[in-house]
Amino acid sequence: MLHRARRLAPIIAITTTLILGAPIGGPQLGVARADTSGIIAQRGDRSPTVVLLQQLLVNMGINVAGGVDGIYGRGTAAAVTEFQSRKGLTPSGAVDVATATALGLLPATPLLARGARSDAVTLVQQQLIKVGISLRGGADGIYGAATETAVKAFQTAKGLNATGQVDAATAAILTNAASSISFAAPPATPSASSPVLQRGARGDAVKALQEQLIKVGFRPNGGADGIFGAATASALQRFQQSVGLPATGIYDQATATALTSAASTPAATPTSGTDGSVSLAVFPVANTCRFSDTWGAVRSGGRTHQGVDILASSGTALFAVQTGTITRKRADSSGSLAGNALWLTAPDGTYFFYAHLSGFADGIVEGSAVNAGDVIGYVGATGNASIPHLHFEIHPGGGAAVNPYPFVKAVSGC
Repeated sequence: MLHRARRLAPIIAITTTLILGAPIGGPQLGVARADTSGIIAQRGDRSPTVVLLQQLLVNMGINVAGGVDGIYGRGTAAAVTEFQSRKGLTPSGAVDVATATALGLLPATPLLARGARSDAVTLVQQQLIKVGISLRGGADGIYGAATETAVKAFQTAKGLNATGQVDAATAAILTNAASSISFAAPPATPSASSPVLQRGARGDAVKALQEQLIKVGFRPNGGADGIFGAATASALQRFQQSVGLPATGIYDQATATALTSAASTPAATPTSGTDGSVSLAVFPVANTCRFSDTWGAVRSGGRTHQGVDILASSGTALFAVQTGTITRKRADSSGSLAGNALWLTAPDGTYFFYAHLSGFADGIVEGSAVNAGDVIGYVGATGNASIPHLHFEIHPGGGAAVNPYPFVKAVSGC
């Protein structure tokens, strides 16, 4: 009989090579998976390792028939199976690396951690979203703060040590949890919290959802193809953020209500300002249709939204919407709501306010004369912004702000 205690050290080393194609050691990681060949203890074993295993199970309140006797018999296998079932591991009755990690028999060696960028990260992010864990930014393949927070939330929910790193136990439990979810047709009258549509769904219902997203300015890459994939989840997350809902990427009843309301509201016809001259010659952001009418939406500190938020990648060019003069330029500072900001004023006194810029175009200073379509800055997330976007306002004749949505919609081409 091979003495299992002598195998613990090399088994620990196994957890550093549970990545297909590459060992742990940096952000360049491959595809994470739970190892099924590294069995640490199984039925028939007799060793101090089995004693430790049995004691850990007992400490967790799981009955081990026969007690802590160092013999891996039927009672110990049943106890292990019960533990695996509780955690969402595959109930094999044998202690593999994932089970040993969840038990604390092995250290939780990280397979994926903050800083990693790979298909393995994308897979983990997709699984987190599928099991209902909110993930800001979606499945982008980048293991940043948002992914770390989401992993911690999943680990906490499963009673694991909330490290925010994907170890063998977390990977196995998450994979099992995600694979157990099947997609059924939307219920006729779902509850307020139950999912209606989510990733993996296909069909006319998904196509109708995508068409609504397109109508309100959140077009998924690929359009209305009837497939609820990463692009649709990402577009749905952006819409949810725009209306103050949890950005889960899941089409639940609350999201359905908000989206249906937004899509059924007729787009307002652009109206003139106080002097009848307000108009936009150019859409302010390059290559995006990611905006919706959030005029008057509640914001922190008792404020209401006085502009339109146009989402785009950081560094996307911003255009002068009208020929005029840069009358104010403000750099980001501590406590600033607008961050880097510009005020473009037309000859009639109407001004257009650009906020949250990542930077200004070369040569743009106060007093700069610009033509419609000139690049004046770049999309960012400075000031009170959690994601890159342009906050854009229109002040006819230099007065109070008016709803800019119908004006930007009219020149968007969306």
